[in-house]
Amino acid sequence: MNTLLLDAELQVQNGKWEEAIKMLESASCGIFKELSMLCGCYYVTGQFQQAYLMSKKAKKDYPGDSDELMDQMIEIYESIGLKEYDAPIAIYGDFEQSLERPDESYPESDMLKSMLASARTEKQKARIFDELVSQSYSLTECNREEAFFSLGEMAFRDGDYMAAFEYYNYASKVNPNKALYWGYSANSIDRYTAAVLNAGHDIEECIDYYFISSFFARKAIDLEPGNPRWHFYQGMALKGLVIVNPHFILQSALEYNRAMHLCRGGQTALYNASKQVRANTDSLHELLRKNKAIFFPLPTGI
Repeated sequence: MNTLLLDAELQVQNGKWEEAIKMLESASCGIFKELSMLCGCYYVTGQFQQAYLMSKKAKKDYPGDSDELMDQMIEIYESIGLKEYDAPIAIYGDFEQSLERPDESYPESDMLKSMLASARTEKQKARIFDELVSQSYSLTECNREEAFFSLGEMAFRDGDYMAAFEYYNYASKVNPNKALYWGYSANSIDRYTAAVLNAGHDIEECIDYYFISSFFARKAIDLEPGNPRWHFYQGMALKGLVIVNPHFILQSALEYNRAMHLCRGGQTALYNASKQVRANTDSLHELLRKNKAIFFPLPTGI
């Protein structure tokens, strides 16, 4: 076993999967065992698209080798439909993202707020909905993404979280460079999942939704790593996936740590929410350790 693999494996054994990823990526992995380890690290850190692509590459380049996790990752990604949700992102880092305001709103929400200000009846609201649907067929991309986002906002306000998710997802397909669309999609599917659980459904029925929520949150993080809200949403999704793999609790805690660290002065509500769920994560982690499902300590840094 080469030195790189030994060093990366040591990081994995200590539950430091992001450190292992940095090492393996910098070395341009070329053997099956390295690819397998990198796939596993992507998986437990919630980077499902990378895990899927790495699995497909390894299966193609090394048809004689097999890896159970890689097979599972391909099955999960394709059966849930994550491949269908993906959209090519042309710009990383250079696209100007929207800044969240102290009231937790974004400028993109202003158009719908203005339209609804004069709507006093359900008939008037229905007319606004029809106007937005008509706008979503515009030949101008700017008009289409604006319409889809506003339709998502309408659905979210009405508590129709699956419809909100679908509209936000349409907006992300029109403009895949805007983190807001991916992040709000993640939150909508998370809210839908909570509603399903509150209706008495079993958590096993919600696993696919947690994977989808994490997928969208990760896209938002990739586009805008400095926004604490996207890390908060990723923490929520990964916490739900603990039922699949208890090690997701470590990345979930790390995402909450980052959310708290990145909160600006006016983001008190988000900071407090992150702090509260991070404390709940401590309790869940302790339970997992008592049941010998996990042995790594929770991360304290970012």
